[in-house]
Amino acid sequence: MDAKKIRYFYLLNSFLILLFMGTSFAWSIFATSLESYFGWTRANTSLAFTLNTVFFTVGNICGGMLSNKLSYKNIVRVAACLIAGGFLLTTRINSLWQLYFTYSMLCGGGVGIGYNAIVSALPLWFPEKSGFTTGILLTGYAFSTSILGPFSQWIINGYGWKTAFSVLALIVFVVMLAGSLNLRTPSSEEALQFPVMKRTINQAEKDYTTDEMLKTSAFWLYFFARIVSTGIGLTIFNHLVPAIREFFPSEKVLAIAALSLVSLCNGLGRLIWGFFYDRFGVSWTVRLIAFVYLFGMAILVLAMNVKMPLLFVLAGCILVFCFGGNAGTLPAVSRGLFGSKHFSMNYSLINSSALISSFIPTIIGTLQTQNGTYRQAIYVLLIMAVGGCFVSAAVKDGAKQKAASTL
Repeated sequence: MDAKKIRYFYLLNSFLILLFMGTSFAWSIFATSLESYFGWTRANTSLAFTLNTVFFTVGNICGGMLSNKLSYKNIVRVAACLIAGGFLLTTRINSLWQLYFTYSMLCGGGVGIGYNAIVSALPLWFPEKSGFTTGILLTGYAFSTSILGPFSQWIINGYGWKTAFSVLALIVFVVMLAGSLNLRTPSSEEALQFPVMKRTINQAEKDYTTDEMLKTSAFWLYFFARIVSTGIGLTIFNHLVPAIREFFPSEKVLAIAALSLVSLCNGLGRLIWGFFYDRFGVSWTVRLIAFVYLFGMAILVLAMNVKMPLLFVLAGCILVFCFGGNAGTLPAVSRGLFGSKHFSMNYSLINSSALISSFIPTIIGTLQTQNGTYRQAIYVLLIMAVGGCFVSAAVKDGAKQKAASTL
C-alpha cells in the first residue's frame, strides 16, 4: 500500500477523533441547564470547567506514561471509555462533588489521555510538514465547540441536558472506538516512502530522554514561555467580553460578535503557525509568536486608552490567533527540540505548564474585582508579554541545544 496516500486517510481519521473529543469543552452550553436544575451558582459550574482543564493536563501526563505500556490505539480506547463513562455518569449526579468527578476528572482526564496519543502518533506520517499537519488536527479540536455545540444545544432544548449527555456519550464512544482501529505509527518500510526533509532546523540534535530534557535550559525556557503565552490566551477567552462591556458599554452587539471572531482566529492560528513552523523552524516560530503576542497586547492597551472598540476586538483576535498557534505548534516544537523517540512523555511534561497557566485568568479576575476595572490587569498582561519575548528569544533550534542549552 502506498504510504504517501494512506497517510491522508489517517490524518482525516485523527481529525475526526479530536473533533468529537473536544465536545467536552462545550461546557457553557450545559452550565446554564445544570444551574437551573440543581440551583447551583456560576462559581460552582465554573470550577467544574477549571478542574476539567486541570485533569486534562494530568491525563496528558498519564497518556505519556501509558505509551510505554500500551499501543496508541489502545490508549485511545481507554480515553473513549473514560469520556463516555464520564458523560453517562453525569446524568446520574446529585451533588457538586459528583459533577467534579464525572465531568471534570473522568472526561477531562480522558480527553488529555486521548489527545496525547493522537498528537504522538499521527505527525510521524508527515515528517516533512509536522507543524502544518498538527495544526490541521488541532483545528478540528478547536472548532469542536462551534460545530458540535449547536447540535448539543438542540438536544438540550428538545429533550433535556441528561439526554444530551447520553447521546454525546454514545457518539463519542463509537467515533473514538472506530477511529482507534486506524490509529498507528508508520512501519520502517513505510517511513522510507515519505519525502526526505531538506531542512534540519526542525530536527533535534538527538532523541532526549525525559531526564536529559529536564536538564536542558531549552526545556525551562520554553516551559516558561508556554506559561506566559497560554496564560494570556486563556485570559482573553475568559475576560474579553466582560472587558468590552466595561470599556465600551454601548457595544453590546460587538461583544457578542467578539466570541465568534476569537473562536475563528483560534482555529486559523493553529493552521497558519503550523505552516510557518515547517518553513522556519523552532526558534523563529517561538520568537515570532511571542513578539506578536506583545504587539497584540500593545494594541489592546492603546485601544483601551483611546477608546476604540474595534481596535480592542482586533487586539483580542491577534492574541487568540497567537494562542492557537502556541497550542498548534507545541507538539511540533517539542519534537524539534527533543526528538520523537520519547515524545509522548516529554510532550506531556512540557504541556503541564498549562496547570500554572490555567490560574492566570483567575488572578486577572481577582485584580478586576479588587480594582473594579480591568485596566490594571491589562497592564499586568502587557508586562507578562514583555517577559515572554525575552525568554522566547533564548530558545534555540534543536540542532543547537547540545552546544548552547545543556545545564
